[in-house]
Amino acid sequence: MKFSVVVGMQIAGPLNKLEGALDRVMEELVRLNTVDPSISLDLDKDQQVEVSVVVDADTPEDGVALGASAVRTALHAAEWHTPGWPTFNPRSVGAEIVDA
Repeated sequence: MKFSVVVGMQIAGPLNKLEGALDRVMEELVRLNTVDPSISLDLDKDQQVEVSVVVDADTPEDGVALGASAVRTALHAAEWHTPGWPTFNPRSVGAEIVDA
């Protein structure tokens, strides 16, 4: 099954470099051959960024693990740090079956 996985994050640090950093994240998601990667940004609401990808998995839990791994790999390639990564707010990460 294909799952759409969305990872929501709050951005910390200088915003003047954010566009270039998000470009690097997207480039890495493409390089990783993720399906249908997208990034959305809301600077007016607590500097929120959502990164989504579509993954093949047997269960929603496996989908979250695969999608979150791809997103974290892309963040690290863009030289972002994810020190609190293993602790997710349940509303921040989800998997939904999609027709892709």
